[in-house]
Amino acid sequence: MNIEPRVLEAQLQLRMFFASTGAKKAIIGVSGGVDSALVLSIAVHALGKENIIALCLPYRVPEISSLQNLEDAQNLCVFFGVENKTLMIDDFAKPYESIFSGMAFANTLARIRMSILFGTANQTNGVVLGTCNKSEIMLGYETKFGDGAADVSVIGNLWKTEVWEWAKYYHLPDSFITKAPSAELFIGQTDEKEMGFTYQEADHWLQQENISTASDPISRKVYSLYTASAHKRSSVPILIF
Repeated sequence: MNIEPRVLEAQLQLRMFFASTGAKKAIIGVSGGVDSALVLSIAVHALGKENIIALCLPYRVPEISSLQNLEDAQNLCVFFGVENKTLMIDDFAKPYESIFSGMAFANTLARIRMSILFGTANQTNGVVLGTCNKSEIMLGYETKFGDGAADVSVIGNLWKTEVWEWAKYYHLPDSFITKAPSAELFIGQTDEKEMGFTYQEADHWLQQENISTASDPISRKVYSLYTASAHKRSSVPILIF
């Protein structure tokens, strides 16, 4: 399948969005994963490296944020020649360690990162580029007001399996494509292990019209996450009285 027309359309739409906002910079959090690497690639081709600020925001390297992901993220920024900065968020997270635990704390890490990205955008008259893909959005596998927040969702219409295809189109290093997807929110976390199915399985079932009536065990897990996360795909409800 020739994906080039979609690639060029994505670059055009991002360019048009950026121009319409009057922003001076596009801000992106680069984690070392394939999603943020792809968004950075699209942004560089659409906006030019001089208009981008990339932030690497690891936590507890190498225990939680892996050294490999940090190096991959930093090397990609250098390769593209974008303005970049690495900021350990350990000190930002420390006050919350005695308040939250488990997923509450893990989600707090994602919200700390997004606060820094939006703060940088405020400081530079910038916009924040979202890095969540369609599979994550449909499954609710994103942190509300964390990585799910952005001024524009760049790859929100790409299934995870398509993200890997686009990564090959942009000639991203194999390490981004072959590594196990992980939000690195706690020790040993990988997306597929936590969800209980692969992204290939998720994409297959999410694209089926009969997923709500399918009886396959994986389809039931996928559909359960899809329905439970509906609130993440909607605007904040406003009470009318």
